[in-house]
Amino acid sequence: MVGTVVVKSASTPPPSGGGGSSPPPPLPNTGSSASTLPFLVLGTVLVLGGTAALAALRRRRA
Repeated sequence: MVGTVVVKSASTPPPSGGGGSSPPPPLPNTGSSASTLPFLVLGTVLVLGGTAALAALRRRRA
């Protein structure tokens, strides 16, 4: 397959300010909070429950 790709420049002017005139806004806090522990416990319980269910099904079939 043969073709030609034509790339044109943007018709909008670059932003004024010379780049970096003001610092970017700070990133939001993504660290752990007070509600992290219940989610961690719930996830662990679900993983262990799934493991137990799969083990029980495997024993029943074997």
